[in-house]
Amino acid sequence: MPAISPAKLKLQTTRLAEQYTQPGIFVRELHKLLSSYADNTQRPSQSGAPSALIESYNVHTPVMRQIQLSLKAIPANDPHGALELCDALWSEPFLEHRLLACTMLGLVPISQSETIVTRLEYWTQTVPEHRLLMALIDQGMARLRQESPDMVLELVDSWLKSPDLRFQQFGLRALLPLVTQPGFQNLPAVFHLLTPFLRRSPTSIRPDMVELLSALTQRFPSETAYTLKTTLGAADNPDTAWIIRQVLPEFAKPIQDGLKKAMKNSIKSG
Repeated sequence: MPAISPAKLKLQTTRLAEQYTQPGIFVRELHKLLSSYADNTQRPSQSGAPSALIESYNVHTPVMRQIQLSLKAIPANDPHGALELCDALWSEPFLEHRLLACTMLGLVPISQSETIVTRLEYWTQTVPEHRLLMALIDQGMARLRQESPDMVLELVDSWLKSPDLRFQQFGLRALLPLVTQPGFQNLPAVFHLLTPFLRRSPTSIRPDMVELLSALTQRFPSETAYTLKTTLGAADNPDTAWIIRQVLPEFAKPIQDGLKKAMKNSIKSG
């Protein structure tokens, strides 16, 4: 990989961004740019990262950051053009192209919410790479999450109701940055979505449940404990006690004691 000259890279990415209205040309030029900065010596085993499930140029972070910066203003100035470019980028089976698609989608004004959601729903069906999954959640849903959290909750609801565990996992992960977002208060909706999984939690999504509940415990300890107690007192809840034990250390001692007592009473009544 050649040494990175910030001035040269800025000029290259500025010229690249000028091609955004012609997605086909943009994608072709992006391939050329990424190829010129590709690190062909890096192997996942050497970097400590898992093997990529799609092709990657392995460019260094400053390159991707400068490309993203050059495209930052486009979604606000030309939402339709940005969405067309997003589609072209996502159609390429390369990690960098799809990461850029996620970043741009997350900057599109929510006046285009229906088309944003349509892409989120479609893209989640074709996410082979963990980094892409996290980018789609963290970046692709960024503006939607900030400006229309209720729409995010509706989207999560559809994922959690899917019989596909992969979509359920995606829904739980999409809730995490929402509930940790400053100012978020719609706890009733979140706990309503989580209740079925507090009662029965498939093994494959348990880590995501625990991580999400830990975050809820940090911000809303009393409300989270109340929901766990209520679920514990309901019928048909084989996994509730296990979940409580996983997050119990996150609570202050008085709440811990209350939850322990509730679990003991649940065993007696059972």
